[in-house]
Amino acid sequence: MKLKIAVFLAIIISNHVLWSQEPGKSNRVIKVLSFNILHGATTKGDFNLDAIARVIIEADPDFVALQEVDFKTNRAKKYDLAAELGWRVKMAPLFGRAMIYDGGEYGEGVL
Repeated sequence: MKLKIAVFLAIIISNHVLWSQEPGKSNRVIKVLSFNILHGATTKGDFNLDAIARVIIEADPDFVALQEVDFKTNRAKKYDLAAELGWRVKMAPLFGRAMIYDGGEYGEGVL
């Protein structure tokens, strides 16, 4: 699944660069944020998706690589974290399961 996500990102990034070039401009910056979301917890230990979304919005990335993403687990209050964060930051979510965990799934995500 990680390989599929990597290939998907490579295709999107290359298409974005090829088709969005403005005449006369040879370089385009694409911002990628790598973010370990700790299954929805903050560094204070509380479950706060608004705080996580704020960090993403302030960074203003083109893509976000998410680690430690829960999908409908008990500890994440049955949220689909990739979809919920995607909705909050207005980015399309993609979740990849690494394993079954705590009544749901655990893995990586991309926004």
